[in-house]
Amino acid sequence: MVGAVVVAWLLVRRAAAGAQVDATDRFSCQVQVLDVWHQPAGKRATAGAVLTADGQVVISGRGTPVGRYDVRGESPAPPAGKAVFMLSAGEVEVVLTVPASSPAAARLRAVLPGEHS
Repeated sequence: MVGAVVVAWLLVRRAAAGAQVDATDRFSCQVQVLDVWHQPAGKRATAGAVLTADGQVVISGRGTPVGRYDVRGESPAPPAGKAVFMLSAGEVEVVLTVPASSPAAARLRAVLPGEHS
């Protein structure tokens, strides 16, 4: 059991290290996984994220699926003071929330499909 935890930790560290090579922005966020009906599945979790030079978001954190996600859209009516983005990686979809005033929100908007920076 302990060996499996150590191996998982090493894999997460290695994935994050690989993302840092071309990272342009690192930030903290709240992430919530969506089910196949696009409804929240489980609780929101705090995670670390990196916006890479190719416009993908690499998420790593406990309780979140680690991986590279494409930014698909932004909520037109987020809660006050928040910016909410929809991300996807194949079949997995997540909702990512950051403070509306954070530099990460502006950079995520810049990589939205149809946006030009």
